[in-house]
Amino acid sequence: MDQVKSTRSIWSFYGVIALIFITAWGIAAFMITVFINEFDRAEFRNKIGFLPILIISMMGLAVYFAKTYFKHAPTVIIDKNRVQFNNRVYSIDDIAYIKFSGKYQCGLGYILMEGAEITFQNGAREYIFDSMFTNFFLLKQYLRHVIKSDEGRFEASKIEAARGIYEEHYYSYKGYFLLNFRTMMLLFIISLPLFIKSERDITVPALVITVLLSLLFSRQFNYFGLSDKYFRIKNHIRFWKNDLYRIEDIEEVVFESDQRAPHGLRLILKDFTTKFFLAATLNDSKWKELEEELTKYNIKVRNLI
Repeated sequence: MDQVKSTRSIWSFYGVIALIFITAWGIAAFMITVFINEFDRAEFRNKIGFLPILIISMMGLAVYFAKTYFKHAPTVIIDKNRVQFNNRVYSIDDIAYIKFSGKYQCGLGYILMEGAEITFQNGAREYIFDSMFTNFFLLKQYLRHVIKSDEGRFEASKIEAARGIYEEHYYSYKGYFLLNFRTMMLLFIISLPLFIKSERDITVPALVITVLLSLLFSRQFNYFGLSDKYFRIKNHIRFWKNDLYRIEDIEEVVFESDQRAPHGLRLILKDFTTKFFLAATLNDSKWKELEEELTKYNIKVRNLI
């Protein structure tokens, strides 16, 4: 492989762009509906001239956000001699420093995304955001390859989870599932159909809703285990989940915080692939305990909680 080119993510990139325009059109359609329904009122007829301005402003804002998103997800091409971001071309020899992981502003307000930062000798900085590209790990692997001037042909690597290993002794890092606020909210929501009075038998629909909601919200209820050889991810609801990663394959662990979701753990492997797991039941003391144990295995921990 003599060259690697970025591939934008269908969900994380194009899906977000589509959502931006759908939201803009939805708000515009709502404005039009309100003006039509209230047109008979004199105060609304006097303000009808503002409708086109509002719609144009809304669509202009959508175009601005979409353009900003495109700006931070350029077409990246890397070969043995140069790295290119859209029409900005740099020599590999001009790279001063690379941080292959970290949180950086993606241009949409104060939103931070995981990615790589490349600093060039002229002071310019370029970024490769993980969520923007499906092959972000391949871009990083090839960049590391050309930077180190490794001999031979580049071969991409992919670390897979080691499943089905149960003989190890694991120390678990988890909280009290049934006493968790999010668990209580989930139980409340899935129990609502039981209190709905209906002349029809709703047992089957209620059961289907319960199962679907449980599976939907189950991604928030992961917890972790650690042995001398493996890092394990289990789930309070999906009891069959047993994802295992070798300690030696882990490059870095990131504890992440988001006001809209529970704290989570990002696993960065040595091939630059990442896995993210929400863990709603872990309290601050458990996160601290897990951090201390991981560092004993010489695993870098970036605590952003």
